[in-house]
Amino acid sequence: WARTSEATRAHRAQILRRIEAKSGLVPVELIDRASIIETRESASTPLQARHVINTLRAMFKWAVDVGRMETVAVTANGPVGVHCTLAPL
Repeated sequence: WARTSEATRAHRAQILRRIEAKSGLVPVELIDRASIIETRESASTPLQARHVINTLRAMFKWAVDVGRMETVAVTANGPVGVHCTLAPL
């Protein structure tokens, strides 16, 4: 996060706020592939859809890196699923 530019942090925070406003607070263990695809498809443009996916990818990568989640299966295309440990911050 510290290596991410301030503009990127602000943009990602804006995207996450929009997702939260639309979907509410959802337990991470309920976020599945279908819900991510639905969120992506609700974007207004292909560029916005890409930004949504990049933001979610960064958020899940961070959660795995800090031990809040564990990847369940990894394929050539990346993680297929995650397991939330719900470790306190």
